[in-house]
Formats: sequence, C-alpha cells, structure tokens
Amino acid sequence: MALLVSGVEWPGEGVDPREAVASALVVPPDRILACQLVRKSLDARRRRKRWVANYRVDCEQEEELLARKGVRVWTDRDDLRFGCVDLTSVPRQPWPPSCRPIVVGAGPAGLFAALRLAEEGASVTLIERGGSVEERVRGVNGFWRRRLELDPESNVVFGEGGAGTFSDGKIYTRRRDGELGYIFRRLVDFGADERILTDGWAHLGTDKVRAILPAFRERLEQLGVELRYRTCMTDLLVEDGRCVGLRLGSGEELRRAPVIVAAGHSARDSYEILIRAGAAAEARTISIGARIEHPQELIDRARYKNARGELPPASYRLAWKPTRGRRAHTFCMCPGGIVVPATNHPERVVVNGMSFFSRQAFWANSAVIVEVQPGEYPGTDALGGPALSGPDRAGGLGAGWRGLHGAGSTGGGPPGGARQQLRAEEQLSPWPGGL
Repeated sequence: MALLVSGVEWPGEGVDPREAVASALVVPPDRILACQLVRKSLDARRRRKRWVANYRVDCEQEEELLARKGVRVWTDRDDLRFGCVDLTSVPRQPWPPSCRPIVVGAGPAGLFAALRLAEEGASVTLIERGGSVEERVRGVNGFWRRRLELDPESNVVFGEGGAGTFSDGKIYTRRRDGELGYIFRRLVDFGADERILTDGWAHLGTDKVRAILPAFRERLEQLGVELRYRTCMTDLLVEDGRCVGLRLGSGEELRRAPVIVAAGHSARDSYEILIRAGAAAEARTISIGARIEHPQELIDRARYKNARGELPPASYRLAWKPTRGRRAHTFCMCPGGIVVPATNHPERVVVNGMSFFSRQAFWANSAVIVEVQPGEYPGTDALGGPALSGPDRAGGLGAGWRGLHGAGSTGGGPPGGARQQLRAEEQLSPWPGGL
C-alpha cells in the first residue's frame, strides 16, 4: 500500500528526499522504502519562502501513519492524475475499422481527442479551419507588424494549437481528477520541459508550445490521423435524431462517423451549427473585462516583500465579493508577459496575455473581469452572450490595444537593461521594436 504524503518541505533538485519525508512523518529514514515527487509549489505566505512538495511514498508499517496530517492512501485516481500509468497499456475492445471518428478543431481538446482515439486504433479525421502552426506564426507576426491583413480563418485564435499557442500556455486546473497525468506525459514526449510533471502551477510558454506542436502533429500522422487544415465545418448531418457526419465548406460530406466538436470559445458559427442540429444549449453567465499591466518587479515585491532573487516571477489572484453589487476577479495572470492583440474579426479590438517559458519580460499582466448574467445582455437565446462581443457591438468597448498603459508607468517600454534581456524574444513580439 502506497501513501500520498503532502506538505513536505522540498529539499531541492537532485537531493534524496527520503530524509525530508521521514522528518514530515516523524519516522526514522530507514522506514522509507521509496518516494516519488508528484507535485511541488512555492509557499510565499510566510517570511521564509519555501517549496512544499507532495510525494508518493512506500514505507514500512503504513497503516499507523494514516492518522498523520497530510497523509492518505494512494489511489487509482492518483495514478491517473499524476501520470503514473500508461493508459495505452490498458486492454480495451478493438476499434471497428469501418468507424472513422471526425474531430472538429485542432486546439488542445481536439488534438488530444484525436491522439487518444488514434492510440486506440481508430482512423481519425481531424479538420481545422486555420493553418498549421508554422503558417499561423508567419501570418500573425505579419499582422502584428502591419505587413499583412488579418486572416479571419487563421490568426491568434484559429489554427493548429488553438488560442493557447499565442498565450501563456498554462496547463494547471482546479480539477483534481481526470486523465491529467496522461496529457502532461504526452506533452513531455513532444518536447515540453519535464518540470511540468511536478510543478504545481505549470505552464508551457508560447515559445515552447510552438515547438511542441510539430512533434504532436508528427505523432498523429504516424498513427494514421488525416489532418485537414483550412477546412471548415458548415453543417452537421442529422438522421433520425442522431448526428451521422458533417458537411464541409467545399460541399464534401463526411458520413457514418461519430463527430467530436472541439471548436473553442471563439467559433460562434460552430455554436450556431450545433444548435441548428439540435444540441442542447442555454443562456449562461458570461465574463467581460479588460487586461491590466504593471511592472513584474512591482508584483514580486508585493508578494515576496523584497527582491525576487532565485524565486520564480510572482503571480497573484484577486477577487472582489461585495455584499451588494457586481463581483469581480482576476483571470489568466501572466507573470513576465506581454499584452497582445488577439482579434479574429476585422475592425474589432481584443487583447490577451502572452508569456514565454522563461517569463523574463519586464511587464506582468492580468485580466480583470466581471460577471454579466442572462437578462443583462441583449437576447434571450443561448447565443445572446457570445453575440455581445460580436463586431457590431464591440466598437465602444475599448480605444485600442496600443492605448493600454502599464500600471504605475507612462505607457512606454522597459528600461534599457530589460530591453537587452529580451532580445531573444523580440522575434515573437507584436511590438515592432521589441517590447
């Protein structure tokens, strides 16, 4: 019987953790037979900042330790959560060769859906309205530098990798179960840093995501997945109340196959197709806000009380919950990142936060959003909320992304020293002269 032991002070990279685990359990070190680091995070709440870790532990006389604080039995769910089992090794029924699943959208959900099906032997067709990541990077950089017009079908939002390709690449969640470990393991297989397997607030960084995607694509092709870029779904085919395929923009129909629609949050035409086909939908609360920017050093000193030193760039999460009035909270905080234009519609201003793996940019940024309830936005159907941010309503929402200024700054760039530090990142920056 293995144990999950939480709250152990991490001894550092390359240090045998058995002594630290034994100290946390108040047992002699020789009782610890084996231990595996499964998660670590920085506790910055006290004056002395410390790394706290969780371990999978095998030891003698485990039963008597279960009453200790932070100790419980290791479960099968933990195996899945932390990627300690290979799901492809689990015996399953063979996939029928006559059934060819169709996945719509090559964002994270669509890519992993196609991968998981293909690993089980399914012949998958993956369609994506945008281009490959290489094509997207060329097009987005050209648009950001005002050399190319916006491509409504392949941009910061649409294309291989989805919107996260031009974002921070956060891969943590508040969900505590699911096959998260499988996803992390596959990302490492495709080139992600192994530290994401144990980092409690793991992120990939936009530069790493762009390097991971070609390896991901290569693996899909090896498994027989048919990838179709610049291919858009225009209708779902429904017979006797069941979806039996879809129609493409070219007029081609793909039939007799299950369809997974992983279209992302900006493909509003896909929502309309789903509802027209009979999918259940309801009006929900939506969030609207703006992105704020401030020097990263300001956040570091606020969180760490002094210079950051060897600690990671500090982040924060804030919430305002008044007894009366509208609630507000921060979302998608990007330490050491930049604010980028993220529109997929002409004549519309939308921004997002983006950071690189190193998070060494001068600025930090975060979205500050409020909830808007059904009845507060126009329309009574399920698409009333998404329509609020459409091109016909977005004109009055902002003065333009270049008008955003850093908190406590004059809106200019970072000091010369920081600019030198960011030379390697300028080629992926929307700012013509770097940051």
